[in-house]
Amino acid sequence: MTGKRTNDFEIIDVYDLKQEEYETFRDEHDDFEWWQEGETIYSAEDYRHLVFGDLQPGQEFAAIKYFGNDENIVIPDEATQLICGLFEGNGTIKSVIIPDSVKIIGDNAFKNCTALEEVRFGKNITEISAYAFCGCTALKKIEIPNGVRMLGEYAFADCTSLSCVHLGSGLKRIYSGTFIGCKALKNITLPESLIDVNLHAFLKSGVEELYIPKNVSDVRSGSYLNCRTLKKIEVDPENPHIVSKGNCIISKSIGTLLAAVGDFKLPDDGSVKRIDNWIFNGNRDLTEIDIPEGVTHLYSSAFECCANLRRVSLPSTLEVIGKSVFAGCDALEEIEIPGSVREVEREAFYCSGIRRLVIKRGVQILDSDAFNSCKSLVEAYIPSSVKINGGPFGKLFPDCNKKLCVYIEKHENGAHNYLEMFLDKVKVKFIDKDEIFD
Repeated sequence: MTGKRTNDFEIIDVYDLKQEEYETFRDEHDDFEWWQEGETIYSAEDYRHLVFGDLQPGQEFAAIKYFGNDENIVIPDEATQLICGLFEGNGTIKSVIIPDSVKIIGDNAFKNCTALEEVRFGKNITEISAYAFCGCTALKKIEIPNGVRMLGEYAFADCTSLSCVHLGSGLKRIYSGTFIGCKALKNITLPESLIDVNLHAFLKSGVEELYIPKNVSDVRSGSYLNCRTLKKIEVDPENPHIVSKGNCIISKSIGTLLAAVGDFKLPDDGSVKRIDNWIFNGNRDLTEIDIPEGVTHLYSSAFECCANLRRVSLPSTLEVIGKSVFAGCDALEEIEIPGSVREVEREAFYCSGIRRLVIKRGVQILDSDAFNSCKSLVEAYIPSSVKINGGPFGKLFPDCNKKLCVYIEKHENGAHNYLEMFLDKVKVKFIDKDEIFD
C-alpha cells in the first residue's frame, strides 16, 4: 500500500491504513464473524466500528514516510497526523514546523531526534502521543497549543535541555513519565483545565514544587520513587476531589493517600483511611513511620523495599495489610500487628528483616506466605484465634530462620493445635494466655 508523494513525504489516506488493519485482523481469525475476548463476544461489525469509528475515505491523511535530509522541515498541509516513528532516530533535523492541519503526533514520531532544537506546533493538535519527543536532547523550549488534550507517556522524557514549557489551557491529562529526566526544567505551571496528572511525569526532572489546580481529581504516582525529586506540593483549596496536607495528597471521597513528597508528614486528623499501592515503594530515606489512627487499609507494596525502614507503628484501626506491603524492608526488626486486623495478605513481610513478631489477639486471617523467607525472624507470638489461609499444604514461615521459635497461645477448646499443622521445621511452644497478646 502506497500513498502520494508530497515534497519529501509520503502521504496516505488514514482510511486505507485502517482498512489494512481491519483486513489483517480478519485474516488472522478463522471464525471472524464472531469471536470472544474474555467474557465479551464481538461480531465482525463490532470490530469494524472499533477500527473505523465514523471515519470516511478522504477525511484524514497521515504522513507515513520522510525521504529528505533537511535540517529544517515543514510538514505538508495535507497531513492530519504524523504516523508512529516517522522521524525516529533522525540526527539531522534542527527545526520542524507542524501546520494547523495536523491533529495527532503519533508514538515515537520524533524520538531520539538529538539535533532537534525547535518545534512550532499547529493550533489544532489534540494529542501528543507516547514517546513523541523522547530523547530530543537539544530541545530547549516548547509551547503546547490550547487544543492539546493529552500528553502521552514519556512524550518529552529525557529532553535534558528542555528548560521552558508552556502548557495550553485545553490540556486535560498528563500521563506517566511525560517530563521524566528533564533536568533543566525547574518550573512548570499546570493549567486550570487539567483533570488528571501522574506525578511520575516529573521523576528526575528539575521540578521541585507543584501547584495542583482545582479540577484535578487524580494524582496517582504509583511509587515514592516517582515523587522523590519533588520537595513541595499543594492543591488548590477549592478542589472538590483532593486535598493537600503536610506534603501529602489525599482523596476526599474515601480518604486514600495518593502521594507524599519531600519532608512529608502523614496527617493525624483522621483524613487518611487508606494508603495506596506503591506509595512509598523504594523510599530509602524513610527510617521510621507512625501510621495514624483512622487508617484501615495498607494496599499492595505500599512500603515495599524501604530498605532503611527500622520502625513502624500500626494503628488500632487497621483492618488489612495487603500483598507485599513490607516486603524487602531489610532494616525492619520488630512488628506488632494489632488485633483489629482482619487479614494479613500473602508475602506481606516477604524477605523483610524482622526478628520479632507479635500478633495481637483478634487478628483473623494470616496468609501462609505472609512471612515467607524472613530469615532473621527468631521469635514469633501467635494467638489461637488466628486462621491460616493457604490450604492444607500451606506452611507458615517457609524458608525462615532455623532458630525460629513460635509461641502459640493455648485455648481451652484446643484450637491452638490447629495452628501447629501449619508450622514445619520450627520450634513450637504453647503458652497460657498472656498479656503480650492483649
